[in-house]
Amino acid sequence: MLKTPDVPIVVTLANDAASNKVYKDTATRSSKINAHFSLSWESDYATHTDCQFVDNINIWRDFFPPQIETQLDNASAGTRIGHAFTAGEVLPGYSNALTHRLKPQQFNRNFSRQMRLEPRLGRFYPQGIFDNIPGNNRSNFQPSRIIDLNADSITADFNHPLATKPLTIEATILQIWDAGPEHGGRCNDIVELLTNNGPGMQARYHGIATDFWSDDAFSRKDLAPDKVFYARPRLVNHLDDNCSRQIGELYK
Repeated sequence: MLKTPDVPIVVTLANDAASNKVYKDTATRSSKINAHFSLSWESDYATHTDCQFVDNINIWRDFFPPQIETQLDNASAGTRIGHAFTAGEVLPGYSNALTHRLKPQQFNRNFSRQMRLEPRLGRFYPQGIFDNIPGNNRSNFQPSRIIDLNADSITADFNHPLATKPLTIEATILQIWDAGPEHGGRCNDIVELLTNNGPGMQARYHGIATDFWSDDAFSRKDLAPDKVFYARPRLVNHLDDNCSRQIGELYK
């Protein structure tokens, strides 16, 4: 996603009787927060900013880069914090050991039950699609990229897509409240939340065009005319309940 101009974020503090939340003006180690995060990085063609809203962050329990964590002390609602990191500082740096030259038959074309897959230059695939790699298994859905392809071999890069990129992480604190007594729960790694599932995959590999055009890319599973599909009303929600409620509040 191309970086867009900053827009003001309005922060409203109000007590929430339904959840017993008493919102506060400043954060402490015993606080929870909601925050809007942005992850910025550059490719050869653009500056990219991946944005994510993260709720119910526990400052004491969840993991932050130290440079971000120290800025949370006594930060107030509406405060914007952030830090620019060098490549490999918050994600593992690039390692040649994670580049695998494989035989064509190690690509599991039947990995998906819905379709037969083919290896294509520049595309990302789950790492589990490759067979007979020590320590790898079918349940591994971390992304890997095919960076070289010929009749005799496939070269797959298992490094994180952002392994070579300097990253800037910024956050705007939206709401703050006391965490209260702890009764278990999970710890979240904020960097992991921001960098998993897509960031970095937008850019080409060393400027080489990704093969998106093979396999009849624009074919449809259902070749019937559109008017047949839309003949019967389909009453489905395209937004979850929380998003619908927030949009309703904005329109009000």
